[in-house]
Amino acid sequence: MTNPHTLGGGTMNGPVGANDRDFRPRNIHEMAFKLWPTSPTPFTYMTSKLPSRTVDDPEYKIFEWRLPQFLWAVANVAGADPYTITVAAGEAYGIKVGDVLEVEGTNQQYIVTVATADGQTFTVAAWATVAAPAIGDNFAWVGSAYEEGSRSPSAISRLHSVVYNYTQIFKDSTEITGTADSTRMRPKKPWPQQKAECLERYLMKHEKALMRGIRNEDLSGDHPKRTLGGLEFFITSTYAKDWAGSMSLTDLEDQLQTLFHYGSKDKLFLCGNTAIKILNRVARNHAALNFDFTNNMNTDESFGLTIKEWVTPFGILRLMPHDLMSESAVYTKDGYCLDMKYVQRVKLRGRDTKWHGKAEENDRDGKKGYYQGELGFSLALPEVHQKWTDIENYAPDA
Repeated sequence: MTNPHTLGGGTMNGPVGANDRDFRPRNIHEMAFKLWPTSPTPFTYMTSKLPSRTVDDPEYKIFEWRLPQFLWAVANVAGADPYTITVAAGEAYGIKVGDVLEVEGTNQQYIVTVATADGQTFTVAAWATVAAPAIGDNFAWVGSAYEEGSRSPSAISRLHSVVYNYTQIFKDSTEITGTADSTRMRPKKPWPQQKAECLERYLMKHEKALMRGIRNEDLSGDHPKRTLGGLEFFITSTYAKDWAGSMSLTDLEDQLQTLFHYGSKDKLFLCGNTAIKILNRVARNHAALNFDFTNNMNTDESFGLTIKEWVTPFGILRLMPHDLMSESAVYTKDGYCLDMKYVQRVKLRGRDTKWHGKAEENDRDGKKGYYQGELGFSLALPEVHQKWTDIENYAPDA
């Protein structure tokens, strides 16, 4: 007779069956594998490492300072020398008596003799030229000229342009019963795992708000409710490029020239995987050119995130794939070209993200807690950024 407690036939035989879990404790791997081993919120992570701004009001201002205007399109010319020039409404306030203006592409120069009174018209006299200005000419500054012993010229002052945004209250909670909290569960103790998952949900929602948020305020309830404006709100259609499903090298070069016209020569391209794939396909189909996607940005500069550098003739574009965008069939084809010098994380004073434990009722047999923060976002000068949409296919140059 076979001993029921000995190994026989290559199996473990027990008095209650070979598969009884009391007699065959199974070894379970004490680790959970994450679908996204790196952060699914790289934009939040990166902005948290950059200088942030603390505000003391849920509505805050963003002040923008642009270059003074130095080109004027001539809309009308009246009279003989001297000539009364008309430009677009409000544009003539930056022109003063003594300024020397040149018609671009020519040697025709004029000196301003009468400054504007209405912001639209002013008077010029010919200076080292005999030709008359014409409608459609572009005037440009080429200095100023004053006679010996002249007094100080008229002063010109400009105001900053001002935009605003709101802080938004973000919350996400989790809870657990006392029994579950005391039960040994895999892959780890349940309460720390619950808190970690709660924080990840909180950050993912915050990340999407930074990209897709629409600035709005609702005053119809007992207390105001606000949402912040994100990248989509501030980078308007004026600064967007719809690739209409195809990207060619020629079109890409034209767009890069526009992208790096203003702002710094080092920008971030936060995008979905399809957009990166098409950029790589453009490079692969023009192998004779030097497209170097192999260099990683120094990890100290990128705060541990893996970012590929693409050195173009116009500036450096740093490629950062975004998992949440790649999950969407729509947004995987999109990307945001960002000048990070003009991007800031904003927090209301004393209201940065915090964990609030012991949120359960006094008689509750369990635990409850939540993450909360009142956060905003600042993006200045939309003309130094761009949004690219619908990058789906590579188009060979004609």
